[in-house]
Amino acid sequence: MENSNNIKGIGGERMEKRLQISILGLGVIGTGVVEIVAKEGQKIKDYAGVELVITKALIRSGEDKADFAKQHSLQLVYDIKDITEDASIDVMVEVMGKIHPAKEFVLAALT
Repeated sequence: MENSNNIKGIGGERMEKRLQISILGLGVIGTGVVEIVAKEGQKIKDYAGVELVITKALIRSGEDKADFAKQHSLQLVYDIKDITEDASIDVMVEVMGKIHPAKEFVLAALT
């Protein structure tokens, strides 16, 4: 039985979509999300026809996440504008763990 979420193009061929994601925070939850997407990405793509690609991660100044970012091909940014003003980002995931500044960042993304 074929998944009804598959996207069909002209002639019935399956179309693939790429979803570019940014993540706010690379703590325990943020790194876990990145690792799960990396590990399960092919299953998601096979099932839904959507390739999930986390391209940017917002971190606090002074955090050392360079090795993790390199391992997962992430661009580390320190300013929310590097995400909110990037037209290539389709989805922003907030996993910062505190109300402030997470609330302000989400509101900035919605405006």
